Amino acid sequence: MTNTTEALIDALAAAGVRLDAYVREEREIGDFQFALLDTIALADEQQLRLPKALLSDVRAEFEHRMYFRPESNMRGLVDETLRRVEQRADG
Repeated sequence: MTNTTEALIDALAAAGVRLDAYVREEREIGDFQFALLDTIALADEQQLRLPKALLSDVRAEFEHRMYFRPESNMRGLVDETLRRVEQRADG
Protein backbone atom coordinates (compact mmCIF):
# COMPACT_ATOMS: atom_id res chain seq x y z
CA MET A 1 0.00 0.00 0.00
CA THR A 2 1.26 3.46 -0.88
CA ASN A 3 1.01 6.26 1.67
CA THR A 4 -0.26 9.72 0.74
CA THR A 5 3.18 11.32 0.83
CA GLU A 6 4.65 8.64 -1.40
CA ALA A 7 1.71 8.98 -3.81
CA LEU A 8 2.36 12.73 -4.04
CA ILE A 9 6.02 12.10 -4.87
CA ASP A 10 4.91 9.70 -7.62
CA ALA A 11 2.44 12.29 -8.94
CA LEU A 12 5.10 15.02 -8.96
CA ALA A 13 7.46 12.70 -10.84
CA ALA A 14 4.69 11.85 -13.32
CA ALA A 15 4.13 15.60 -13.81
CA GLY A 16 7.78 16.04 -14.79
CA VAL A 17 9.92 16.41 -11.67
CA ARG A 18 13.18 14.54 -12.28
CA LEU A 19 13.95 12.75 -9.03
CA ASP A 20 17.57 12.46 -7.98
CA ALA A 21 19.54 9.84 -6.05
CA TYR A 22 18.79 11.53 -2.71
CA VAL A 23 15.02 11.26 -3.20
CA ARG A 24 15.31 7.68 -4.40
CA GLU A 25 17.41 6.79 -1.33
CA GLU A 26 15.01 8.56 1.04
CA ARG A 27 12.11 6.63 -0.46
CA GLU A 28 14.01 3.37 -0.26
CA ILE A 29 14.53 3.77 3.48
CA GLY A 30 10.94 4.94 4.00
CA ASP A 31 11.71 8.59 4.80
CA PHE A 32 8.84 9.94 2.74
CA GLN A 33 8.63 13.34 4.47
CA PHE A 34 12.20 14.24 3.50
CA ALA A 35 11.67 12.73 0.06
CA LEU A 36 8.67 15.02 -0.49
CA LEU A 37 10.59 18.06 0.77
CA ASP A 38 13.46 17.27 -1.60
CA THR A 39 11.01 16.69 -4.46
CA ILE A 40 9.50 20.15 -3.85
CA ALA A 41 13.02 21.62 -3.93
CA LEU A 42 13.75 19.78 -7.19
CA ALA A 43 10.54 21.13 -8.74
CA ASP A 44 11.72 24.63 -7.83
CA GLU A 45 15.27 24.06 -9.14
CA GLN A 46 13.92 22.59 -12.37
CA GLN A 47 11.59 25.61 -12.83
CA LEU A 48 8.65 23.35 -13.66
CA ARG A 49 5.07 24.41 -14.31
CA LEU A 50 3.05 21.85 -12.39
CA PRO A 51 -0.74 21.42 -12.18
CA LYS A 52 -2.41 23.64 -9.57
CA ALA A 53 -4.56 20.76 -8.32
CA LEU A 54 -1.48 18.65 -7.62
CA LEU A 55 0.24 21.52 -5.84
CA SER A 56 -2.89 22.06 -3.76
CA ASP A 57 -2.60 18.45 -2.58
CA VAL A 58 1.11 18.95 -1.84
CA ARG A 59 0.31 22.13 0.12
CA ALA A 60 -2.34 20.28 2.16
CA GLU A 61 0.12 17.48 2.95
CA PHE A 62 2.74 20.04 3.98
CA GLU A 63 0.35 22.00 6.20
CA HIS A 64 -1.54 19.14 7.82
CA ARG A 65 0.73 16.10 8.00
CA MET A 66 4.33 17.29 8.23
CA TYR A 67 5.93 18.15 11.52
CA PHE A 68 8.93 20.36 12.22
CA ARG A 69 10.74 21.30 15.39
CA PRO A 70 9.22 24.51 16.80
CA GLU A 71 12.58 26.30 16.78
CA SER A 72 13.44 25.18 13.23
CA ASN A 73 13.24 27.53 10.27
CA MET A 74 12.56 24.55 7.98
CA ARG A 75 8.78 25.18 7.81
CA GLY A 76 9.38 28.71 6.53
CA LEU A 77 11.96 27.57 3.98
CA VAL A 78 9.68 24.86 2.61
CA ASP A 79 6.72 27.27 2.51
CA GLU A 80 8.79 29.80 0.56
CA THR A 81 9.97 27.15 -1.91
CA LEU A 82 6.48 25.74 -2.38
CA ARG A 83 5.13 29.25 -2.93
CA ARG A 84 7.62 29.81 -5.78
CA VAL A 85 6.54 26.52 -7.39
CA GLU A 86 2.86 27.47 -6.96
CA GLN A 87 3.44 30.83 -8.69
CA ARG A 88 4.50 28.97 -11.85
CA ALA A 89 1.57 26.52 -11.71
CA ASP A 90 -0.56 25.60 -14.71
CA GLY A 91 -4.33 25.47 -14.69
